[in-house]
Amino acid sequence: MADDPIDTLEEVKKFGLNPRFVHSCGDPQERDVAGCAVAHLCDLPEKDHCGQRPPPDWDATKRNWDGPCNVGVRQLKYMTDGTVSMKQEIIRCHTFIHLRENLMDNGGSMDIIGREGDEIEITETVKVADASAEGGFRHDLKTDVKKVIPRHPKLRDLPQYRNRVTLMDRQKARDESEKRDRGARMLGIEPEEAGARKEAQPSGSGAGVPRK
Repeated sequence: MADDPIDTLEEVKKFGLNPRFVHSCGDPQERDVAGCAVAHLCDLPEKDHCGQRPPPDWDATKRNWDGPCNVGVRQLKYMTDGTVSMKQEIIRCHTFIHLRENLMDNGGSMDIIGREGDEIEITETVKVADASAEGGFRHDLKTDVKKVIPRHPKLRDLPQYRNRVTLMDRQKARDESEKRDRGARMLGIEPEEAGARKEAQPSGSGAGVPRK
């Protein structure tokens, strides 16, 4: 979904993304921070953890300490024929909060049965060979498919954003280098000569500090 939060507000800013237009885990802040559209309904601990440090033994490769995150859920929904439909699946926290509210409004329910790194049984449609079916296959609904809830990716996990930060760092280094070169030329010193002088300056020599 377009308004899914992609990381914490701190990380969004760190990666040079505009928090006004990029959704993050947490409450929206007027026109400055888009935040999460369902933050006012969210009661997940991952939202409260944002900005806090995880315990030393926290396994960040398996699960997120702060949001957004993935959850395993059990959904109960009343059908028009009076029966109750039960489904288990893995979804994002943003989707869970949104669907939970809709189901509760219609008499159903959705509960968390597992968090990232946990193995749960989910409901899944599987393709089965059947010569009597059209196309030679039929689709059966299985309720005992075991899957591990994956960790929701962070910005640092995504190549396109890691590359963005690398490019930003390189551009910053180029800008600083050009700024030094311009300053050297204004003093009538060639940039190469200024660089050589800087390298020749011994560390901790006190150069540039006025004598008493």
